[in-house]
Amino acid sequence: MRLNNSMVPPQLDAMGRSNSQLSRAGYPPPLTLENSVANPDQEAWRRSNPFDKHYVGRGAGAIGPYDRSPNPQYRTDGAPQEAPAGNYRVASNNFEPRYGQSPYAGNNQYENPYRRTSLDQSLPPADRYPRVENSGTVFRSSSDRNSFYAPQNDGNSCSAFSMAMMCSDWSTGRPASNAESSRWKQIAGTIGHGYRGTLDQVASNLRQGIPDLHTKVYNYGMGRVGPQAMQDLNRELAQGHTAVAKVINPHTGNPHYIYIAGRTQNGEYIIGDPDRKNPHHQPISGQRLMSMMSRRDGFVAGWKDSMSMASRAPGSAANRYAMARYTGEDDQRARV
Repeated sequence: MRLNNSMVPPQLDAMGRSNSQLSRAGYPPPLTLENSVANPDQEAWRRSNPFDKHYVGRGAGAIGPYDRSPNPQYRTDGAPQEAPAGNYRVASNNFEPRYGQSPYAGNNQYENPYRRTSLDQSLPPADRYPRVENSGTVFRSSSDRNSFYAPQNDGNSCSAFSMAMMCSDWSTGRPASNAESSRWKQIAGTIGHGYRGTLDQVASNLRQGIPDLHTKVYNYGMGRVGPQAMQDLNRELAQGHTAVAKVINPHTGNPHYIYIAGRTQNGEYIIGDPDRKNPHHQPISGQRLMSMMSRRDGFVAGWKDSMSMASRAPGSAANRYAMARYTGEDDQRARV
């Protein structure tokens, strides 16, 4: 029996959004099942989708919300690589349950028109984004540290490693390698001695090492970081932005730099402290963070609007920021 578009029921994603809502948010249109050949509009979307163009899938598999293999592979030169063209058909053995129905409900399920298999080489699956509450406010968790945290490997480079963590969170979605850490030491000028730059120079170094990064400097004067600074920091973090901050190291009492990745729903702060001897692998309170920052002069907020490899890394700043923006746009359209 042949199927056509009129026979395909509306699809709902994990957030309960229909095809029309997904289309307005930039997600692909449904496939035409006539002759089991992908709609040209769907194929055109695939080739222009900014989340796909940095990845190429390897091995067999079908795209869908329950299929996380194959793993994406990257070009070694760091340049984006388009997924190869191929002849695609609907995967006849892939089914999506009706909304509210168990995935194991039996044979009375609808075939999911979003799931495809390639006859030659498959594309990577679309990652599930974390659910965002409060119309775009971004929250983070301790597990997000897996996408950026790398401790310093000498006594001079806390600033360089803090900058490298921001790069990981927005560009690569993984902790910096030894080679990348060495590059950040060169950018920060911390080979053989500590960082000697101002907050403006921190912002300049970040933009030098992270393509398309936006920065904003918050300088309150030395020893004047207080409640106003925390309000400004909270506003930046709520938007999904992150920060490199000057602090006093509670372990040594010396000037120090840390990476501030965001806040939890309980209002605590997720930080990347290059000094692994500080007990900051768990969220810390605002009072503790302000006490660390109070004797220094401020922080530099940073964020990226463009897509990167980190946009596909669950838990990264780029991933959460992208989802918050799309969710906020959906809410805005719903109110119009």
